[in-house]
Amino acid sequence: METGAEETEKSSPDWKNIRIKEDTYTCLSALGSMKDSFDDVINRLLDYYDFPPSKSIDDLRKYAALPENAECAEAALGLLKAILNLGDDVSFTLL
Repeated sequence: METGAEETEKSSPDWKNIRIKEDTYTCLSALGSMKDSFDDVINRLLDYYDFPPSKSIDDLRKYAALPENAECAEAALGLLKAILNLGDDVSFTLL
């Protein structure tokens, strides 16, 4: 995972330093991929908590971690649609 140091070397005024504990660093690192910066991971977390609950399959497509294989992704979305069709009193958590 990128640390963002490359961007700070450009002396961009938009970058700020923050202090986090080692455990927090480890958890944030686990949430990202090799191409993600810590800024990317933190923004995804902020988007998740700012994101209003929605039963729109388009919103789920945007925020769910779907399989890369298109056929498998569509199968997963089909299952999510079936869950949504159970009614308003049904909830689930995407992990």
